[in-house]
Amino acid sequence: IKDDLIAMKILLENLERPTMVVMIDRSESGPAKNAGAIAETEITKLLTDKGFEIVDQIQVEKANAQEKARQALSGNDAAAKQLGLRFNSQYVVLGRAEVNDAGEADPGSGLRSMQATLQLKVIQTQTGAVLGSVTENAVNAHTSTLTGGTLAVQKAARKAVETYLVTAITRSFQGYLSGGNTIEVSISGLQAFRDYQ
Repeated sequence: IKDDLIAMKILLENLERPTMVVMIDRSESGPAKNAGAIAETEITKLLTDKGFEIVDQIQVEKANAQEKARQALSGNDAAAKQLGLRFNSQYVVLGRAEVNDAGEADPGSGLRSMQATLQLKVIQTQTGAVLGSVTENAVNAHTSTLTGGTLAVQKAARKAVETYLVTAITRSFQGYLSGGNTIEVSISGLQAFRDYQ
């Protein structure tokens, strides 16, 4: 299904178009200080192209400055769940991207070898379950460290989305369609047993 856009769109329609929050840590430093923003943009584009509904990035950016977002990005899965619930989103994709300058690709060429590392984790909002995590690496040689770093991050994002992210999420979809899902209802403030009934 992950490789068939028509099948993917049918699956998404059957699930009433679940939404996702994509949030990549932007506190990184190094040769590409905007690696998090680049990764977030690329992942959002790739998932949107496959038919996924993504929470508006402006809303995500506003949340990025709040405590729950900081906690979620630092590995707090309960905070990630709360963040997903806040946006009425079924999945939260969290990650961190960084770029390192590994030096000249070939001596005298002027090309810098830029190495990107992207770590991602997917959390199902309803249950708070971690569907899994992945780390992808990519390299790009360029005369500009900024351009080389950007291209390396984009490569790592494509690898992560195509080899892991879409598979993990569609597997979760298929499990839901074939096995159903658990719904927990809590009721409070009852005065008498007849109210409970």
